[in-house]
Amino acid sequence: MSADNDAFFRTAYGPGWALLGDAGYHRDPITAQGMTDAFQHAEFLAEAITAGFSGVEPLETALAGYQSRRDAAVMSMFEMTCDLA
Repeated sequence: MSADNDAFFRTAYGPGWALLGDAGYHRDPITAQGMTDAFQHAEFLAEAITAGFSGVEPLETALAGYQSRRDAAVMSMFEMTCDLA
């Protein structure tokens, strides 16, 4: 645990790129959730890319949905970790 660890979220996507796991947001590593988050986010991102490239919805809309889904999935652990650290 470190008092110097700022917790933050990054924008999850942009033209030609997307972030998942620790690249997309940062919190103190005390809860050891990094790999779990990365696998979950990879699934969410794959679903969004598939929806966007298959024409189910515009890619921009699908990626915005990915970001919302990512944020919702980690928010309770993010907040608990910030309180704990």
